[in-house]
Amino acid sequence: MFISRHQRNHQPLVFCLPLDRQGRREGEDEADLFTFDTAAHEMEDIIRSSNDSARNAKNVETREQKAAWWEERYGLDKRMEEMLLNMEFVWLGPFKTILSPRGKLDEPTLASFRERLERIFIAALGGAGTDIKKCSTVKLAKPLIECFATLSSKCKDEEVEDLVYFVLDIYQFHGIPVALAELDIDQVGIDVKSALAELEGSRPDTRSTNDEHLFLVLDKNVQSFPWESIPILRGRAVSRIPSLPFLLDQVALVEELQASAMAAAPPLMLGAAPKSQLAGSTPAQESRSTKDSGPPAMLAAGTSASASPANPASSTFSDVRLSLDSRKVFYILNPSGDLSRTQTHFEPWLASMIAKAGWKGISGRPPTELELTSVLREYDLVLYFGHGGAEQYIRSHKVRHLARCATTMLWGCSSGHLKDQGDLDRTGTAWNYMMAGCPSLVANLWDVTDRDIDRLSEAVFHKLHLDASRVPDAKAKTLGVMPLSELSTVQAVNGSREDCKLKYLTGAAPVVYGLPVYLH
Repeated sequence: MFISRHQRNHQPLVFCLPLDRQGRREGEDEADLFTFDTAAHEMEDIIRSSNDSARNAKNVETREQKAAWWEERYGLDKRMEEMLLNMEFVWLGPFKTILSPRGKLDEPTLASFRERLERIFIAALGGAGTDIKKCSTVKLAKPLIECFATLSSKCKDEEVEDLVYFVLDIYQFHGIPVALAELDIDQVGIDVKSALAELEGSRPDTRSTNDEHLFLVLDKNVQSFPWESIPILRGRAVSRIPSLPFLLDQVALVEELQASAMAAAPPLMLGAAPKSQLAGSTPAQESRSTKDSGPPAMLAAGTSASASPANPASSTFSDVRLSLDSRKVFYILNPSGDLSRTQTHFEPWLASMIAKAGWKGISGRPPTELELTSVLREYDLVLYFGHGGAEQYIRSHKVRHLARCATTMLWGCSSGHLKDQGDLDRTGTAWNYMMAGCPSLVANLWDVTDRDIDRLSEAVFHKLHLDASRVPDAKAKTLGVMPLSELSTVQAVNGSREDCKLKYLTGAAPVVYGLPVYLH
């Protein structure tokens, strides 16, 4: 697996990780290795079993049957959680820190940590008979130090061992002979953990800023996995984008729209964005391929990427925050007419939003294609509570050719699933919306039950303060624009996964494609 990070004012960092490296090092049998195929088959089996279980729910009547049904559901939920734990531990290991929030260590502290690590490895290699002076010529790169500095001193021994072997490979790459049989790997690992513990003691508050955001550009081989729910990313502001040029285009579009609105109506324009919000990245970082290049790959793009030396202008992107009017909302509730429980659950809330904020919508009937096209083009936010991703009501090319597309939440089953196309990139509803310029799309990677996903969506609306007591009156005229919530749609979705009964089988299903969007 190839995984890289791009961040403004930082050198890009790339790791090439054999997925079975830990197992082979320990001499595990081939059948026991957690390979990519193993994970893919496990994912397919969990989803297939979940779908079968959901279809059989209508036949569950007695108390014993209900207990057995829930036992099966909780078992599938646990399997999903364990699979995600293995993806992080076995595949990423200590290199998971490439996905960590940006560190706040100053240069002297980082330099001291690098010197400490180098002393540990030079002493170990020197004790094994290697020329110490020659070892001293090898310097660990700053991006590596910044990455490993966020590793916890309480991490598993296997993770530290993985890091040790990686650094030893660096010395071998630079021509330093490494006699593994002569090295005390366990002692080196203990010394590395001690260095990490010292670093943690000197580290200031390392919590990320509230609006820090991570964009994932996922290869077609790994798009079906819920990466947002691996432990290091769970609950953080993470969304998916097709490519880094897509991010560039979206940021440029937001800036242009804000500049136009500012010129037309200064009193109603948006406030300044926080300094750590979106910024430009370079098209040269694009790594998606339309052909199968062999190993699965995942590209993690940070809050911002370093500007291209050949194009210094790319570093001039100003920080932007994309905001939507919380009153320009349209909903489509139970269009097929067979989700009466969902309709009953949300109708009182929607009625209150109609009365207070002037929302509009459709309940209990299917929208026409003309209606849906008009809604996506004219409103700021569209909420869909129905089956799938509304593909039965609007054709894909109609979505792709929209001149403007609203931020959309598709709460239906598998609305965010991308279909496998063999050697070609995956396709699906989510990409149609991205091609239409949709700033942000919430959708589900697989089928979910209505009650549990209703809990999650309700929690999202609560976190976004979408209730009659907080939204402005539909007829109110304000002199300035105030944020409705400090959380973006991405933060609200990723922060609501724990509100489900099945925190992984249902909670991991919704993902966000596109940019973080704020309501005002």
